[in-house]
Amino acid sequence: AQDEASGQTGEAGAGGEAGAEGGSAHRVAKLTEVSWSSQVPVPTIYQRGAVRVAETHRRGITLQQLKALSELVQQVLGSIKVEDPNPSTDLGIITHENCNLYHLNELFVLRLTAKEVCSFVELVMDAPQDPVWFVSHWWGTPWCDSLTMLSFHSEVHGLSEASPYWICTFANNQHNLEELNTSDLLDTPFVRAIMSSS
Repeated sequence: AQDEASGQTGEAGAGGEAGAEGGSAHRVAKLTEVSWSSQVPVPTIYQRGAVRVAETHRRGITLQQLKALSELVQQVLGSIKVEDPNPSTDLGIITHENCNLYHLNELFVLRLTAKEVCSFVELVMDAPQDPVWFVSHWWGTPWCDSLTMLSFHSEVHGLSEASPYWICTFANNQHNLEELNTSDLLDTPFVRAIMSSS
C-alpha cells in the first residue's frame, strides 16, 4: 500500500492504541450512554452480520463505504443533541462538522459492531479489501474534513470510490486491540498494511 497523510500529525503507534485488556485508549466513556437508534433507524447494511477477515491488514475501506457512514453520522447528529464530554476540547454540541474520530468511534463504530464484536469494515465488506493506500491521521481532526481530503486524494489520483484505504479506526477491532500488543512492529497490522503488495 502507498502512504498518504490525511489529517495532521501521525497515527498513534501500536502501543498508543492498546489499553488494558486489549481495550482502546481512544475511548470517550460518557458517549457510551448516548442512544440514537430510537431516533434514527440503523441501516440494514450494518445489520446483516459480519464477513470475517482474520488478517487485519486486508481490511481496507472504500470511499463509498465511508460516505455511507458519514450520511448516517449527519442524520444522527442532526436529529439528537450530543454534548462533547471531553473538557480539554470543549466542543459543546457535537455536530457533523466538528465530530472527530474519538466521537465517531464511540457513537458509531463501537455501537454498530457491538453485536458481532468485529471491526467496522467487516460489517460492510463482502470479501477482503486489500488497501491501495494507507492513511495516517490524527483522531482529533473533524471527520468531515478527513473525508473531504480523502475525496480530493481519490480524485487527484484518478481512483474509483471502490479503491480501499487502510484506516485503523475501521480496520482494527475496536472491541479488542490485543493484536497491537506486540514487541515486533513488523507484526502489527499498521506495518503489514503499509507493506501490502496492493
